[in-house]
Amino acid sequence: MFGETYKIPEEEVDRLARRARLRTRIIFMSTILIALTFVKFALPPANSSADYVPFIVVVPLAIFIALKRQNLKSFRKTFESYELTISEGTVSCNSSQIKPTSINTNEITTICYFIKGGILIKGKDIYHAFVIPKQIEKLDEVIAHLNNIRPIEDGKTETRKYWMRTVLHFFTLPAIVGVLLINDKFILIPIALFNLFYVCYWSGVMLKYTMLSDRLKFSSWMMVVIMLLATVLAMLKIFTNYTFL
Repeated sequence: MFGETYKIPEEEVDRLARRARLRTRIIFMSTILIALTFVKFALPPANSSADYVPFIVVVPLAIFIALKRQNLKSFRKTFESYELTISEGTVSCNSSQIKPTSINTNEITTICYFIKGGILIKGKDIYHAFVIPKQIEKLDEVIAHLNNIRPIEDGKTETRKYWMRTVLHFFTLPAIVGVLLINDKFILIPIALFNLFYVCYWSGVMLKYTMLSDRLKFSSWMMVVIMLLATVLAMLKIFTNYTFL
């Protein structure tokens, strides 16, 4: 029946929060291993910068952890307050961590499956889009309503974009540490290109997705600023004789 509001059950919110914590720990450990491995093979054995490795790895990691912890808190609040409303003429999403988004059913351009059973709904532009998690109550009923509006597609392209963004995060800490420690221009060039790509890509994402909360936007912009500074430092090392250490 149209006009219903759906939420995420509390037990599902707890399960999502546990998975998010586990995923964040895996990202932490993987990022540290990638950073240390990268530095080990990129730095000459006699390079004096090696003495600074513990300090230079720990500082960016501490910032990285602080931002991720903030995101974890926002993550839980997002799902605790998540509400999906399907009415005769609109599909709406509301949460404490995102700005309310309402899409007229005749303006919906895409409804597709997204990331292991979730559903992505996109309107006429990027400002009108949101994800319905598969943990939503009465999922079969929600799917039936959405299929009446527009057939649900497989969503492989959107899922690939999500995983690309996830992979980008794995290499942020190694890229920052590499810029700080490495002076070899041939190694710095691909690092600088990666950093520049990250800055351009995430700046575009943040400018488009205006529905994010101020807290989420702050932590995301902080990472963009840090990567921009790393890009500037890499450029200085490549085009001048500047050395950080």
